[in-house]
Amino acid sequence: MIAKYNRRSIILAIPALIIQSAGAFLANEMTIPIWQLAGFIIAALGLIMFAVALCYYAMAKKRHPVWGLMGLFWFIGFAALAALKDKSVKMIPIYCQTCGYNLQGNTSNRCPECGNEITKLS
Repeated sequence: MIAKYNRRSIILAIPALIIQSAGAFLANEMTIPIWQLAGFIIAALGLIMFAVALCYYAMAKKRHPVWGLMGLFWFIGFAALAALKDKSVKMIPIYCQTCGYNLQGNTSNRCPECGNEITKLS
């Protein structure tokens, strides 16, 4: 590993994350539009700074700087995916009142385990 590039990547990455956090705070928590815009710009500058840090890290590993940008795009994609709301259907387990068998997905009106007639799903 090339030490000078590694040091540069650390020197840039840590402040970049702090700057991004401060910008996100301003953009999300302030009600004055000019502060929200300033927060967005600050967060974008922090993101650019982080991208440069990743490029330096790739160079420290004797790789082309594009590898650092690929890492950034992965990180952005992962962060965006994590921020999205979960749209999956939450399945509530349904059990037979007699034997406790899980009736999830059962379309008949009988429990396959004990044969009890299901009148109310609970």
